[in-house]
Amino acid sequence: MYNFDIIHPRRGTGSLKWDRRADLDPYWVADMDFTSPPAVIEAIQDRVNQGIFGYAVPHKGLEETLEGYFSVRHGIDISIDQIVHLGGLVPALSLAGRAFGGDSGAVVTCSPVYPP
Repeated sequence: MYNFDIIHPRRGTGSLKWDRRADLDPYWVADMDFTSPPAVIEAIQDRVNQGIFGYAVPHKGLEETLEGYFSVRHGIDISIDQIVHLGGLVPALSLAGRAFGGDSGAVVTCSPVYPP
């Protein structure tokens, strides 16, 4: 188990999140304040060593992890074809807004949220 409780002070380190508005405590979605676990760092280094970058398809390990998560945490069994993988949070918010708001409807997004 990795310890996510060690927080690294990031003000003055070139962090957009922490240095843009020093008078505010930022609560961002995608910029974490802890060191990534060794397994994540290793996976990124493996991809860098491969030298080819781009969008990847979900692999079997991810699919198994999702199935296990829904089963253990939520008590439901899902089929992997029920999962839609998207390239990021902004496309997901856009898709959800169009799906639930329709052509003439409205959707409320509560902050913090990405401006697009």
